Amino acid sequence: MNKEQLQKLLNQRYDAANWNKIYGSIFPNVTLFNSPKEIKVPESWVKSFRQRGLVRLQGNLEVVIFEVVLQDGISIQSKRVGLRNLVARLIDEYQNHGVLAVFDNGSPEYRFTFAAKETKVTKEGIEKTETDSKRFT
Repeated sequence: MNKEQLQKLLNQRYDAANWNKIYGSIFPNVTLFNSPKEIKVPESWVKSFRQRGLVRLQGNLEVVIFEVVLQDGISIQSKRVGLRNLVARLIDEYQNHGVLAVFDNGSPEYRFTFAAKETKVTKEGIEKTETDSKRFT
């Protein structure tokens, strides 16, 4: 997929089939599930939360792919911190080293987020690093 094709897909409303194409063209080791795995979350503003697949990176690192559909009338802009926290808490560093998540509220606007964290033991002690989430709305 070239830059223009990618840009065209990104500028359309969220569509899972289009995003499967995007994931497949960007990541050589992506596994997309035939049936996304439903995940229960306590947030009442979330209509559905699904794991759509995962990406295997070098060094046995895995990045999980999530699709989050918000309840009708919920603004993506007003829930920015909540959206990031919702997926970031699922980074366990043992199996899930990072997350890629698409948040959709049924409007032409959607949000794509990447977040990761890592813990290392150094001479000074335990060092935790967490990415500032990278977003595209």
